[in-house]
Amino acid sequence: MASISINNHSRPAPKWFRRTKKALSILVVAANTMVASWGFENEILVTRIQIWCTIGIMAILEALETLLSNGEEYVKDV
Repeated sequence: MASISINNHSRPAPKWFRRTKKALSILVVAANTMVASWGFENEILVTRIQIWCTIGIMAILEALETLLSNGEEYVKDV
């Protein structure tokens, strides 16, 4: 069971979330490559959309990963 809290920054996110994040990252990179190959006339606008979407999606996923926890702890060095 995942919990959402600001205090979860030192705990790992659930495995399902980490796998989903990885899959979405791969899909975003592939989508950017495909959009770049379409050859739109306004390349500046396309580039801005690609950058904003990529950074926006990754920032949301990073923030969620920081807030989510599966209740496990990392092993601390003694």
